[in-house]
Amino acid sequence: MKMMSSMNLRLSGNLEEDTTEFFTTLEYSDIAEHSKQVARTAVELAIRFGVDAEQARMAGFLHDVGRMIPDDQKVEVCRQANISVLPEEIEYVGILHQKLAPVIAREMFGCNDEDVMRAIECHTTLKAEATDLEKVCYLADKLSWPASESSFHDAVEHALNTSLNAAVLCYVGWCLASKPKVVHPWLREAFESLKG
Repeated sequence: MKMMSSMNLRLSGNLEEDTTEFFTTLEYSDIAEHSKQVARTAVELAIRFGVDAEQARMAGFLHDVGRMIPDDQKVEVCRQANISVLPEEIEYVGILHQKLAPVIAREMFGCNDEDVMRAIECHTTLKAEATDLEKVCYLADKLSWPASESSFHDAVEHALNTSLNAAVLCYVGWCLASKPKVVHPWLREAFESLKG
């Protein structure tokens, strides 16, 4: 994490301000805005489904901090941090940002909340037996994409009227049906777990 530790980021203690400065310093203002939206959506979902809203907010702001590691360095940085890398992650290295996010959240932002760390670690793929916080973070990320660009949006919003699990299962089902080039094993396991 040499690249990250060399940043002169002065933490204010306000996670929104700190992550915004982090992203904009690295010239990723679009991710700063996305993270703010994910945090807002995560809080709304948390309140709706009885999940800790502060943890959901933290997860929203921190979920994409791993994107700052360039794709051509992600595998090596994971290895240096003793993070296991699956064959599917070598095929699509961008997905490793979710595994790198907890490391950066801890080192750069002082986050020590293990529930938040687990939520951001699987925010792209989810995983089997996910907690409600993990599901909230996962869905908040997906629902923060513009509805006009997301063919799943209406179906997931409708499923939210049934339950958090129904909405997550709806999105995961849509994702698998779209036949991506690479299907992360955590996503398959999450789908099987949700189907019960």
